[in-house]
Amino acid sequence: MSQREPILQALETMLIGALSDVHFSRNETRADDISAGAANVSLFDGAPREVEALLGDGYAVEHAAELEITLAEVDQAIRDQRFSDLIDAVHDAVAGDPTLGGLVDHMEVEAVSDPLEAGIEGMSGVKAGLVPIVFWYVATRATG
Repeated sequence: MSQREPILQALETMLIGALSDVHFSRNETRADDISAGAANVSLFDGAPREVEALLGDGYAVEHAAELEITLAEVDQAIRDQRFSDLIDAVHDAVAGDPTLGGLVDHMEVEAVSDPLEAGIEGMSGVKAGLVPIVFWYVATRATG
C-alpha cells in the first residue's frame, strides 16, 4: 500500500466526523443525484502537485485532494449560508489536526475553486464547488 492511501483514509474519517447532515462519499460524483434540502460531499483522491527527491532516501510530496460540495436549497440565502458553513467546518477540522495525527507534515485547505450555481434537470437552486485540501509528506518512493 502507498503512504498516500492511509493519509486519504484518515482525511476521509476526519471529514465524515466534521460534516453532519451530508451524504459523504469518496471518488464518486453525486451532483446529479441530489434532492431539495440535501448536501452531497465527495472526497476525490487528487494527485501529487510536486514530488522532489531528497538528499539521501525519500521524496517530499505535495499532494492535492479535492472535496466536491454540492447542495440543493431553493432559498438562496439559506443555500449560501449552508455552503459557507460546510466550508468552514472543513477548515476547522483541518486546522484542528493539520498533521492528521502525524501522517503528514502539514495540511491546509485552499480557497474554493469553481463555485457554481446551477440547475439540475427539473430543479433550481443548486450550488457546488471544489475545495482543494493540500498535504505535504515524505515518502519512500516517488509515487507516494
